[in-house]
Amino acid sequence: MPDRARLALVVRDIQVSRRAFPLVEIASRFLGREDLYAVKLELPPPAAGAERQTFVQCLECRRVFRRRANAEAHILNDHLDKFFLIEENEVEPPTGSFACV
Repeated sequence: MPDRARLALVVRDIQVSRRAFPLVEIASRFLGREDLYAVKLELPPPAAGAERQTFVQCLECRRVFRRRANAEAHILNDHLDKFFLIEENEVEPPTGSFACV
């Protein structure tokens, strides 16, 4: 769903240019920038006695997941460096005799 204010600007540009544009080109103007459109996701109502399903959204990149575990894995893989400083240090192995490892 395009934002109404942005849609009005595109309609005005089309009227001023006085030419026809393919629908794909008009759609690409909106889909090219994520701040120009909104997406509404809805789940069907649950069956009687079934648990209600929900969506989980990453607040960093706005990606939507159906399962919380998938969202958590995504955050750990893609956004961990935004919250923590990741360092890899090489150290000497421990010395001594160990019965098992």
